[in-house]
Amino acid sequence: MPKPAPKATTAACRSWQAAFVALVLLPAAAHAQHSQRESEPDLSGLVVHATERPPFVPPPSGAHITCAPQYQDGGHAGMMRAIYQHLRWPKRMLGCVEGNVWVAFDVGTDGKVYDARVVRSLLPDFDIEAIKTVCALGKFVPGADTTNNPATVTLTVPILFKIR
Repeated sequence: MPKPAPKATTAACRSWQAAFVALVLLPAAAHAQHSQRESEPDLSGLVVHATERPPFVPPPSGAHITCAPQYQDGGHAGMMRAIYQHLRWPKRMLGCVEGNVWVAFDVGTDGKVYDARVVRSLLPDFDIEAIKTVCALGKFVPGADTTNNPATVTLTVPILFKIR
C-alpha cells in the first residue's frame, strides 16, 4: 500500500500547477483570443432571413399558444440529436474555449425554421457554426393557438461546445 503524500508535498504540487497555468496556459489562451479578435469574421450573416417566409399569423386577440412546435424526427430529444450530429467545431478554435451559444429561431406555420439568431454569444466562430446547424434542421409540426390554428412560435436552444 502506497504511503500518503505529506502535506508539504501536496502544497508544493498545487503551487507548481498554479505556476504552470499562470506562466504557460493563460498567455497562450490570451494570445489565441487576441489573434481571433484581429481577424474576426463578418457577423452580418448571423441572422438568416428566408425569402419565402409565410405570412405571420398572429393569434386572435386574447389567444395564447397552447401547443409548442414539435420536431418531426423525435421531438425535443430528436432535435437536439440532429443539432449535435451536424455541429462542427470551428477549426480556428480547436481546443481553445468551451461554452454555450444560445440560438433563437422561429418555426413558421409551415413547420420550417426562419430567422435564426444568436441570443447569447460565445465567440463569433462558434456563433456562425451554431446558426448553420440550426438552419439545417428539418421540419417541425407547427405550434397552435387556443383555436387550434397554426401559429408562428419562437424557440430558443442552447448549443454546447465542449472538449471531450
